Amino acid sequence: MLVHGLGGAKEDFADHVPALARDHTVVIFDHRGHGASDNRPIPPRTPLDRMRADTLRRRRRGGTRPFPSVGSLDGGMVARGIAITETSRVDALVMMDTRPGRYPGSIPSLMDIGCDVALNEGKQALKELMDMASVLETPAYKRVLAARPGYPSSSSA
Repeated sequence: MLVHGLGGAKEDFADHVPALARDHTVVIFDHRGHGASDNRPIPPRTPLDRMRADTLRRRRRGGTRPFPSVGSLDGGMVARGIAITETSRVDALVMMDTRPGRYPGSIPSLMDIGCDVALNEGKQALKELMDMASVLETPAYKRVLAARPGYPSSSSA
């Protein structure tokens, strides 16, 4: 099972599916409000709790045997949470570009607002807000800009 993060889509894994499918059954899906999902109403939960519920619901359709799970970005936090709470369901875990919990300094209410904007107004509206607030300009990103002349900044990308 390949789990994308907030703002992502199942196509985030498109380059890897053919190789993985040679030896495994590969499950990819779009979380509600992402990609080709049906945009069903989202229950009042935190974004990661909603994504965890979506992932478990999708997984339960595939039977009861344990499965390997790969999570990218926030999808990594989701996959990790499932591996911890549903230990008999996950037999391997790969987390890509993620961390074990909320990002330092993140504000849950702002994350909810961002999800709301993405779901109701689209990813372009969310990108405009993120660019305006410079949310992606972390200290690490600023170090990369300083160390690599010509590397694009978030406002020019």
